[in-house]
Amino acid sequence: MDLEPGAVKYISYSNSNKNEFMLFNKVPVLITDPLTNNIQFQNVINRLEKNIPEHLFYEIDTIIIGQFSELIQRDVKSVYTDGAIYATNEQKSEDDLYDDIVHEIAHSLEKPYGLELYGDDKLELEYLGKRQRLLDILRSRGYTIGYDLDRVPDYVQEFDEFLYFDLGFDNLRSFTRGLFVTPYSATSLSEYFSEGFEHYLLHDPTYLQKISPVLYDKVKYLADPETEE
Repeated sequence: MDLEPGAVKYISYSNSNKNEFMLFNKVPVLITDPLTNNIQFQNVINRLEKNIPEHLFYEIDTIIIGQFSELIQRDVKSVYTDGAIYATNEQKSEDDLYDDIVHEIAHSLEKPYGLELYGDDKLELEYLGKRQRLLDILRSRGYTIGYDLDRVPDYVQEFDEFLYFDLGFDNLRSFTRGLFVTPYSATSLSEYFSEGFEHYLLHDPTYLQKISPVLYDKVKYLADPETEE
């Protein structure tokens, strides 16, 4: 999840029980509270360095893992803001922490690559077309959804809460299969990009290409800048 510029000036953390790591010998990682479930962070470091192109970390100044009131209040596991990735230390597995970091790397790239990602409106049109189809499906099943949401690419808390609390992400998964790579992709254009970025790098890029060809091309361009769209 991304935070709008200026949304918070800083996120405070405890100085106790610190563990420090270095990613690509240039990105400091600070763990301020012990990781749960016997997670070995060096394994996460190794996977990031092996699988994620180093240039995608260009906007990341630091990664901090621990207990943050802002994450708890918003019921999220990670955020990117002002050059830093903040992630909770309460993770189910190394896979979950790894996924969270990669997801926030995607958000870090939205501003510097905004023109390439969103300037031609192709990605927004692809997202809005899928969102429209999803809303039509939900309305046909009897769900009441205001038509003011039909052409809105930005995050809307009311819509997110409807998907999470009223519909439920398990139900949403059945409605989004073959339309979005994950249920959370449907919540906003920003999350559509970030979830696609994560899916391309960590899961199955061929499936992303099949269902979201514009998104696939955008992420492929970022992952390999020499690749022409």
